[in-house]
Amino acid sequence: MKKKIFTIKYLYLFLFICFIGCSSDDENVISATDVNYFVKKVDSVVYNVDEIKQKISDFNTAELGVQFPNNLVAVDMITYNTKLPDNSPITASGIVIYPKDIQIKGVIVGMHYTITADIQSPSTSMFDVLSLISTLGYAVIVPDYIGFGITKDIIHPYLHVENTARVSIDMFRASREYLKSINKNIDKDSVYVVGYSQGGAAAAAIQKVVERDCKDIIIKKVISGGGPLDINATFEHFLENDDLEYPCSIPFICLGLDYAEKLNINYSNVFSGALLENYKKWFISKLYKPDEINDFIGSFHLVDFMHPDIFKDVNQWNEDLKKIYNAAKNNSLIEGWTPKAELILVHGTNDHYVPMVNSQNAYNSFKAKGANVSLILVDGKSHVETASTFSTIVLSRILQN
Repeated sequence: MKKKIFTIKYLYLFLFICFIGCSSDDENVISATDVNYFVKKVDSVVYNVDEIKQKISDFNTAELGVQFPNNLVAVDMITYNTKLPDNSPITASGIVIYPKDIQIKGVIVGMHYTITADIQSPSTSMFDVLSLISTLGYAVIVPDYIGFGITKDIIHPYLHVENTARVSIDMFRASREYLKSINKNIDKDSVYVVGYSQGGAAAAAIQKVVERDCKDIIIKKVISGGGPLDINATFEHFLENDDLEYPCSIPFICLGLDYAEKLNINYSNVFSGALLENYKKWFISKLYKPDEINDFIGSFHLVDFMHPDIFKDVNQWNEDLKKIYNAAKNNSLIEGWTPKAELILVHGTNDHYVPMVNSQNAYNSFKAKGANVSLILVDGKSHVETASTFSTIVLSRILQN
């Protein structure tokens, strides 16, 4: 059985997170003055606008209604100091994209969507679709995340809120140091937080941590699209509706939260069938892309690859499933905080990758707390289709300011 999972990488052209500095009293988000984050520049590539467009030739840039000038764009791979989920030090990687010959007018940190193969990571490909916006004068900072790039031998802490925020903030700090060393100062640039799919959850994670811990960051606006903000509600939706179209996401969540929170899961109590036999090869090797793993799993029904206890009432789940459930609850992005900056949520009503309940629950929760939050529902659109609409929404909301 094979079902085509369409790529959405080119639709993330305008997904970005911008920073202007940070200080914190929390041990997991330490002050930018405490250490030097930048380690070294590893590699560099230069593109012109035509070369960038050729790399994203499956996306009609004319539909965006923006003229992209023929400015040269540099893509530099850097390494930097950050922390693992247990707070131990690690050197991670990412790419810094910037216009070579014009002044930087803004900073973009692009939180990438779900990947499972290291070949997809920004520093491995030395490219990101956000490169195109650098022709307009933006510096673009794209972390690999823990588990990709030079940390590919580590399990990716998928959807772990604190580590997602930590490695992103530290990548920004390292990039700020690096750009300053080449006379590209980004200390006082405007701040937006934007992401789609996993990046949508990352955007909310950044907002939560920045507004909780970072005294010197001013976030003007957050736009989160199609994000898994409520993991347990996602599980429940799939159990009730049996409309799972992206099966690899479920084991990826289990593996990521197990690693990040040291759950010591016995996977014979969580997975079944071919997934139980092969999950290390499929996920931990970082050799296979999501559509390949979906084909390996061979089914879009949880009954075919998850332990049967998951179909019982949650109170009757085995201890390992309960551990994952509780970890997912701990990493919910709809409870335990109230957004301060404006938050715009975007979701397709026909999204079966990340069900609409995620953004709806977040909107209901934050609205009840008095937050400046809005919800844009894209009627009848799937996850992939909404990503295109989301790009247009982001572009219009950024350019109008």
